[in-house]
Amino acid sequence: MKRRFVFLSVVATGFSAFAADPRGEFPVRVNQVGYARQAPKFCMMTNPPAPTFVVQKGGTDIHWHTVLEGRWQDSPSGSGLKVGDFSSIVEPGDYRILTTTNGLGECWMPGWSPDRQSFHFQVRDGVYDTLERTLFSYVRIQRCGDDLGWAGRCHQDPVPLLDAEGRTVRRIDARGGYHQSCDLRSWHDGISMSMYALLRYWEIASPAWDKGEIIAEIRRACDYFLKVVAPEGYVYDAQFAPIGWGPTHYYLAPATLGAQCNVVMLFARASQAFRASDPAYADRLLGDARRIWTQVETNAFFEIARPAPEKNLPPGAQPAEKCYRRQFRTSAAGLSERAAAALELSRVTRDADLGEKAQQLARAYLAALAQEGRGAFVDWGYCYVISGKRVLVELMRTYGTDEWRRALSDEVDGIVDKLNSADMNPSWWNPSHASSCRAAANAILLSEAAVLLDRPELRAFAQRSLDWILGANTWNASYVEGIGQNQWQRPVFGQFYPSTPQIPGGVLHIANGGEYDMPPTMMTLWACVRLSPFP
Repeated sequence: MKRRFVFLSVVATGFSAFAADPRGEFPVRVNQVGYARQAPKFCMMTNPPAPTFVVQKGGTDIHWHTVLEGRWQDSPSGSGLKVGDFSSIVEPGDYRILTTTNGLGECWMPGWSPDRQSFHFQVRDGVYDTLERTLFSYVRIQRCGDDLGWAGRCHQDPVPLLDAEGRTVRRIDARGGYHQSCDLRSWHDGISMSMYALLRYWEIASPAWDKGEIIAEIRRACDYFLKVVAPEGYVYDAQFAPIGWGPTHYYLAPATLGAQCNVVMLFARASQAFRASDPAYADRLLGDARRIWTQVETNAFFEIARPAPEKNLPPGAQPAEKCYRRQFRTSAAGLSERAAAALELSRVTRDADLGEKAQQLARAYLAALAQEGRGAFVDWGYCYVISGKRVLVELMRTYGTDEWRRALSDEVDGIVDKLNSADMNPSWWNPSHASSCRAAANAILLSEAAVLLDRPELRAFAQRSLDWILGANTWNASYVEGIGQNQWQRPVFGQFYPSTPQIPGGVLHIANGGEYDMPPTMMTLWACVRLSPFP
């Protein structure tokens, strides 16, 4: 029997602390950047004052003119949320949505009533172009130790390499990399997966504004990671403490299993990107990808979960328990990460044995996931968003067998069911901790699955996942610094000293009190190219 899906914008109830209107009514919420012409288009509002809504288009006579009238539809949650579909609007232009035309009909443009209408937005091809430029600019401004970075030539001293007792064994040159978020650190798992996402964007997009800057950033990231590969072949761990302008600590121990696999994926795929222009560099990247992979599969360090090497992390820092738990070879997380790395290596090297290994690991991952549950994964998704469920997309793309079609379909059905659920699972869309990184990952996966599984209805869910980041959410706020017409304040606490400037393009991890960070920024960039022009 064919599954019937009911479209629902992501929502949760009980947000009086965030209400924009004292009567408890939220304005009409939309993607504040806008929509590609052929994209699905939805708006949402809690307890609208009228059963209908109208879409108005700005005209050259500086008046708003009604171009569509629709009826609000109940969401499956029955929580008072209403959803409006205006996908039929395809003509380029400036638009707004009203809940009633009383006093706001064919009117002069400047009028805006926050409890009855949406922010203005655009419909046009290339609607995310400026957003994409801004997201990419975040990477360049966050360079560490470089004149283009906001901090200039910071962190130029050799860093201490510490043993298990905290003694300095030697110092190494670890200059380069990026300040990942609102602090001065650069998690090896987060930066590697971010640059992998940027590489995937570069492979698909051909923006007119890119004059070689994107591939230059990818090479810069690879240069940094080549420096922190130990002679044994693993990537050094680094919790980036103490925080400040002096040398930070690196450790004579491997980074988490996920970080190792992320770097394997980055190096392997980047080797293909540089193969024509610099074959020697491509060989070096692929060689180190193989060395790290060997460590992943043979080093006893990865047989069990390990605690964080840094014992004195500052308040608010990434908790050791969350970052390091389940990071071993036979956990669900470890199996998915290994499967993703093996498949990427197989794709680049055309090694059939590695491809079979990836399939075996993916089967084991699904079995372990059923036993452990999704709580086994690091919530922030520094590794899981490019492994885990993404492995099923890549296996379906590579092999196209009934086995991987069923596995991907089951994963997609689970995502859709959660997005439609009346009982929002806090580990999925916790109201105050709704992860933009996960939303972007869903947008990418669902847009790909729509094509791979020939299920065009998934496109609406993909678009809504991106819409959530760009303002069509409970708080009517964009997660992106400098993009959209309503945003959250960045936090100032604990790990974020010294404070960093407001950097346009940084995407907040979570809504209320989250830091901007490179992983959700680059995943959002990847999502943009998947959805505009809408595939």
